[in-house]
Amino acid sequence: MTHYEYAKQKNVATAKAVPDDAGDAWTWVAIDADTKLVPSWRVGEEKIVVRKSSLSLKTVHALEVTRIAIGNQKLVYVLIANKKFSYPHGQKSAIAYIGTTKRGVARVAGSAAERAQPILSKHGVKRVTARIVTCRPRRNVQTWKKLERAMLLTFRCEYGAVPECNSTGKKMKETDEFKYFARDAVRNVIRKLG
Repeated sequence: MTHYEYAKQKNVATAKAVPDDAGDAWTWVAIDADTKLVPSWRVGEEKIVVRKSSLSLKTVHALEVTRIAIGNQKLVYVLIANKKFSYPHGQKSAIAYIGTTKRGVARVAGSAAERAQPILSKHGVKRVTARIVTCRPRRNVQTWKKLERAMLLTFRCEYGAVPECNSTGKKMKETDEFKYFARDAVRNVIRKLG
């Protein structure tokens, strides 16, 4: 922002009783775009010297993508944190989310990105990994949905609640999920991932 003290710079020479700091002045302001807070400001000349920022390359990956051969296969995916969460039955699990998609790996990447912030904001969590669980298709059965339900029901039974970032499954009732999947097999997958 530009403003002037006492008189504009072009009029200082002809003005009467001119103070030493008269003339054009600039107010340099740093404003946070989200909160609109002003963490720093400075009043000075137009030709301010700006210090160059230093660069820092982080050694840890911000995002790593690994290709696996599943294409557009319908699947269940599990988001796993590097830290275990405490659950009501006194057990801990690193599983943060269980979800499903009929759109293949592209949906998994979008979901991981969408849920990364709430998971990473949990105390001590620094990394989230997505794992894929698949099953054979069956005629006239949406097996990926049955598998997701079986995994959520098993998780809730084992730990006393659905995974930390799941909103679905809290009041889910068992129907025919275990007609398609053995309980022990689902339980073993949950334990191995968690």
